Amino acid sequence: MKALLPAIRNALKTISQLSAATDCYITPDDRWRPENIGNTAISIRPVRREPEELGGNALDIRATVVVSCFMPQSADGETALCGTTGLYDFADDIQAILTDNGLSLSGFESVEVGPDGETAVRPELGEPLLVQLPRQYIYTMIREG
Repeated sequence: MKALLPAIRNALKTISQLSAATDCYITPDDRWRPENIGNTAISIRPVRREPEELGGNALDIRATVVVSCFMPQSADGETALCGTTGLYDFADDIQAILTDNGLSLSGFESVEVGPDGETAVRPELGEPLLVQLPRQYIYTMIREG
């Protein structure tokens, strides 16, 4: 996780598909947002790390990460979710970047896209309501040694 989380953040920060107004950060909990994070943002949260011995000196590591996208709630929920710049398009752009992306990590084997979590509306004190869509990614890496 120590190398994986920053690698995901860097992949999402450096692509032109995401707006310059999009902040990307690592968090231990989706309810926490660092100060100075804009309303359109991506959070990266570790869920679990599952090592499995393969025999010899090889170790299969499955790391599950939840990437959530946030954006302001529009006047109606349909636009925020299904509009041309809605959460589902936003999440699909993120998925296109992460699918089959080894993130320059040694031992990378694959990434699976897991289920979406429940959408939610988060109230921010003194800020507009934010709509959240979490999506799960499972990275598999083989470590020798």
